[in-house]
Amino acid sequence: MKKRIAPEFFKNSFYSFLTIGVNHIGGLIFTILITRILDPSAFGMYSLALSTVVILMILGDLGLIESSVRYISLNSKNKPKAKSYFLYLFKIKIFVLFSSSAILMISSKLVASFYNKEQLSYLLIIGGFYLFFYSLMQFLLGWFYAFKNFKVDFYKE
Repeated sequence: MKKRIAPEFFKNSFYSFLTIGVNHIGGLIFTILITRILDPSAFGMYSLALSTVVILMILGDLGLIESSVRYISLNSKNKPKAKSYFLYLFKIKIFVLFSSSAILMISSKLVASFYNKEQLSYLLIIGGFYLFFYSLMQFLLGWFYAFKNFKVDFYKE
């Protein structure tokens, strides 16, 4: 008997849609609140630090999340092989994340001195921790995507 994929597809699409909606609405509310709380100079430093972290996050991804989803889902019936792919890509991801976070934290004083804003170095150091943990969380969510479990991402939001 063939397994029907339509109900699973619609369920996962529903959770994916909800996740995107909650993410965008939450981001909009957070941005409005943060612009009201911070003065223009502090908001500019926040935006600069966040932009730097996001650029490093994009560069540090290296397509590892997509690779893990692809190779784990292709080998979902062969658990030892799927686990070996996951562990191999996980080691690479940890190395890349640790390196990019360390580079950001070490160079934070240099970047802050370039902009003559000492407070920026503290934001970049916090951003280094954010970069590490958020990217690690995104990579681990790939494990759930590979096994077609989209609820976890919705509950994370």
